[in-house]
Amino acid sequence: MSPRNVFSISVLAFLLLSLVFMGCDDKKKSSPADSGPDGGTDVDAGPDADPGRGDPADFPDDCILNCGEACARLDECEGADHPAFPMENDECNTLCDIAYNGYMWDDVSGNFRCCVSQEDCVDVAGCGGWLHHPDTDQPCVEMCSCIFGSSALGLLRSMKTPPPGYEWAPSVTVVRQQEESVDYHARYGAEVMDQAGFTFLNFNKPLGKRIGIDLMRGEIHLPTFVDSAGRVAAATGDIVVIPEDPTALATARGLLTSSGYHSVRSLDWTDRMVIAVGGDGWAALDVLAQLNQLDGITAELDMLRLYEKRLIPNDPMFDDQWHLLNTGQADPEESGGPQLSSVGADARVDEAWDVTTGNAAVIVAILDDGVNLNHPDLAPNLMAEYNFVDDWESYLGSTYLTGHGTSCAGVAAARGNNGIGVSGVCPDCTLLPAMLMGAAGPPTMGSFQVTDTELADIFTDLVDLGAAVISNSWGPGGEDPSVESSGFGAPSLSATVSAAFAYAETDGRGGLGTLILYASGNSNQDADADTYVAYDNVVAVGAIDDDGLKSYYSSYGTKLDVVAPSSGGLNGITTTSTSTDAATDPQYTYEFGGTSSATPFVAGLVGLILSANSALTAAEVRLILTDSATEVDPVWGDWAAGFSPYYGYGAVNAYKAVQLASGTCVDPDSCPAPSDDCASSCGTGVECDSCRTHDYCAAGYVCQALPALGDMVCVRQTATDDCATDFEFVGGHCIPTRAACSLCSGSEVCNGRDDDCNGEVDDGIDCGSSSVRCLQQGLGCPADNSCAATSCREACEGDDDCEEGAQCKRAKTRYGDLDSSNMVCDGGDQGCPQGCAVLASSLEDPELEEWIDCVQEATSCTEIFNECAGMLPINL
Repeated sequence: MSPRNVFSISVLAFLLLSLVFMGCDDKKKSSPADSGPDGGTDVDAGPDADPGRGDPADFPDDCILNCGEACARLDECEGADHPAFPMENDECNTLCDIAYNGYMWDDVSGNFRCCVSQEDCVDVAGCGGWLHHPDTDQPCVEMCSCIFGSSALGLLRSMKTPPPGYEWAPSVTVVRQQEESVDYHARYGAEVMDQAGFTFLNFNKPLGKRIGIDLMRGEIHLPTFVDSAGRVAAATGDIVVIPEDPTALATARGLLTSSGYHSVRSLDWTDRMVIAVGGDGWAALDVLAQLNQLDGITAELDMLRLYEKRLIPNDPMFDDQWHLLNTGQADPEESGGPQLSSVGADARVDEAWDVTTGNAAVIVAILDDGVNLNHPDLAPNLMAEYNFVDDWESYLGSTYLTGHGTSCAGVAAARGNNGIGVSGVCPDCTLLPAMLMGAAGPPTMGSFQVTDTELADIFTDLVDLGAAVISNSWGPGGEDPSVESSGFGAPSLSATVSAAFAYAETDGRGGLGTLILYASGNSNQDADADTYVAYDNVVAVGAIDDDGLKSYYSSYGTKLDVVAPSSGGLNGITTTSTSTDAATDPQYTYEFGGTSSATPFVAGLVGLILSANSALTAAEVRLILTDSATEVDPVWGDWAAGFSPYYGYGAVNAYKAVQLASGTCVDPDSCPAPSDDCASSCGTGVECDSCRTHDYCAAGYVCQALPALGDMVCVRQTATDDCATDFEFVGGHCIPTRAACSLCSGSEVCNGRDDDCNGEVDDGIDCGSSSVRCLQQGLGCPADNSCAATSCREACEGDDDCEEGAQCKRAKTRYGDLDSSNMVCDGGDQGCPQGCAVLASSLEDPELEEWIDCVQEATSCTEIFNECAGMLPINL
């Protein structure tokens, strides 16, 4: 047997799983091909048959060189309608790119590109078969199923019990990094989720027996768990102990010593708890149980967690910063484009600046992946950085210093009125840049590895450095914001982090308190289970988009405090970004967003509040934030007693907040922003009349943002459906359509609205890569789609209606509600089978038939690996 035919499971897994990281989009299933005698396409149909995908011997030598032109040629020859090898243009570009840009194979797109270079369209139409031959589907499913087993990690897990609120991670394990450079793809066929001092490995499917055995033999791996939302945590072996008295502590020390823990020390910033270090993670599970059986002792594991970023004056780009002043901005990257944002959907920041632009004595800490300390719009406001590595500049733009923290810093406090770039909310406040980093080192994959005690130490250090507010645009990962997922309860906040939060409240700013802000999350789910967000003294921040409604991804719940402007509508947030060369990169982005952007926005607002009155306590600032917030979205917001689960106490209002802080007014209703003072227009607005607040509308009407209109308008309240023609009765309100407001036009523009009033959004025009949007309660999707949050997805009734591997799931609304009658296809991670199919389809017909026969006739996975996999065009 030749070496090419001896193909290990690890190399094959690396090859096929690597496709996952190439950004393969979900695609619809191809139509069934003409069937041959075995139920598949007849590869050799004879000289008089349709030319199909052709014979490479007949292809020209002078071939199209790039995938875009090749796919355009296939589209020109109606390749989508070919009976055996139908291929849409989008699918063609995706598959051709995979064929052309392989990790472990040379360019295998040549037969396809030369096939479409033929002169006659009848010869070109079936060339898609060189990228996807339908007969490869089932063999590839079989081959990929051999890579992933179906059993859990194994015996060791079966003998241990996860802590309360956790279950064993079915497809993720954390290993202690023992070598500087390990190719985990090649070794185990694993996706590396994050890699620093520890490596988080994801096998995409439950860990198989063989992989589990290899891991046990080759790696030191930690007990790895997931909570209700699939968020990963691992036991390092260290245990935090909270004793009620010295006697209980002495008993616990004795147990720890006898269990192999020889270092038990108090935490630097509290004498209420101790940490036992140096234990084995697996043994720690048993020791933990024994400790919690002792009188006067509460103990918990010091968990290692993986945190995600929460992924939007005379300054020349101020006109693009709709979140500071919304004048109905168009897409900043499309000169002369249509109005997109809704006028007035902002936080009145420009008017707050008439009171204060901030004070350098107020320190806003940005705890994230670091900040570009040399950025010209940030450097004037920066104090000495906390815990940066010495060579931080070498990481700019990498997976370490990605620009996320730089963008957050710009939203909060980019220098304003300096003639360049953008302005932050508090342009004259001081920025304290800090890295979310522990002993594992700086992030290398865009996430953060930090234990609970390391995180607590960071918070207390920032408090001691004088931070008035700590902005956290990161948190445990969540679920898909558009479709349903499952859960099983949640763990409590660790005692160490909880104690650090309490320290911030009592010891920050000389006893006045440091505010801690957390992004609510981007999963469109109940954030109450997020123990960071739910902590009583934390300000939980959600997002509102440029149409003035809840951003579709923004997580919600009873613990949400306020919302602030961010992405999710038609425009993102314009702010600073990481750049290494200002000559080639303008150092700014138009597309920042998520609750990641909303949170530093509120941090900047806290800076303005404390600049107006530095004597306020943290509790008083929190009260000002909520008292000054504006009620929005009365139709869908589910408001009761001044609170909405989707908006908390409302959208932040910077002008009212600084007026309350300075003592200019004591009643937020008595100090509207100048732009909100309707004067003689108060109480006159009726159907379709524009408004900025409820005060503009007549009695019995409220001000409502309606993305379908691109405006905030007065809508009538009614207990019964007595709405006129072209109005829709929704939740006790008559909602006007575009026709009702005489807004129908003869043509569509790319604005997420049904301009021509034919029932479909942005139809008949090319809006680039943007998906069809349904920004207002599902309106506007094509007939074969349903609305998931605010995007149209392929509709389905069951899994069989979706592509291989995808599931038919209930779609979420913008507000996180689920409806069994609204089902969409989700998932279908085609990394392995899709990549396999691309490689196999590139084979000429005799070799393809031989490979198919090999897989179909194999009686075991070993045969598939040893006999069949090496037939694929792979460089070993």
